[in-house]
Amino acid sequence: RELRKQGFFAGREEPNLLQWLDLVALGTVCDVVPLLGLNRAFVRQGLRIMSLRSNTGLRALIDKSGISEAPSAFHLGYVLGPRINACGRVGEASLGNKLLCSRDDFQAGQLADKLNEFNAQRKEIEAYVLLSAIEMLEGTPQEYPIAFAAGKDWHQGVVGIVAGKLKERYNVPAFVMSIEPDEVKGSARSVPGVDLGALIIAAKEKGLLTKGGGHNMAAGFSLEEKNLEAFRRFAGEYAERALGKEKIVPTLEIDGVIGLSAATPEFADKLSLLEPFGAGNAEPKLLLTNVRV
Repeated sequence: RELRKQGFFAGREEPNLLQWLDLVALGTVCDVVPLLGLNRAFVRQGLRIMSLRSNTGLRALIDKSGISEAPSAFHLGYVLGPRINACGRVGEASLGNKLLCSRDDFQAGQLADKLNEFNAQRKEIEAYVLLSAIEMLEGTPQEYPIAFAAGKDWHQGVVGIVAGKLKERYNVPAFVMSIEPDEVKGSARSVPGVDLGALIIAAKEKGLLTKGGGHNMAAGFSLEEKNLEAFRRFAGEYAERALGKEKIVPTLEIDGVIGLSAATPEFADKLSLLEPFGAGNAEPKLLLTNVRV
């Protein structure tokens, strides 16, 4: 609209912005942007554009991923996104870009196959690192309310995912590090009450980290191997001060209570009007009382 006002399109064709909303939706969901207001409209319309299957690369990836219904925000965040991301974690990052820009069905099919392979590799590597970290944590008494684990053969491309899983498993801030020959590279995920961004800044100021940054709930950082133990103590004491001595109890936020007779297919259809679900617009959690599965 602004370019139109300035006469930019006098004598030249206006681009069809609507046709690119499938990529806008993919990027919005995968970047965990709150699905509110305009962002929600972009994703809702973008999913409709995606269902038209006009993007050659996305069409190939959807087919190779085994998605048989119309794509939803779930598919973007948990099926397509991880495959595009996997090539950056364990393969060649540019392949995701090549796929999304591809106009050739054969090339797109080959690239989608490659991304599926990388994603399978990523899952294997992630499972190995996660199991190793769990064994490390559960094999020794834990002094602080944090999960802190590092390994020399751990792939740095999956440490963030593993940190997230440890945080979910133990309900404490989790720090996972890959010990490389030149430095230690790590990623952290937090629980409410421990501001990781502030923790990382404080650790840098103390000279424990060489670099790092983040926000309340997630951070990335680097340090020298000799500072690992000092950083563990610093992070543990920081979390202990923030959380106190009370054991952290997980909470489950319930949006509403309904009777069993109200849980009908018609009600589910009405709930679907609230889609797309995601960050900032979570799928409703409804409680049925006094029932057995």
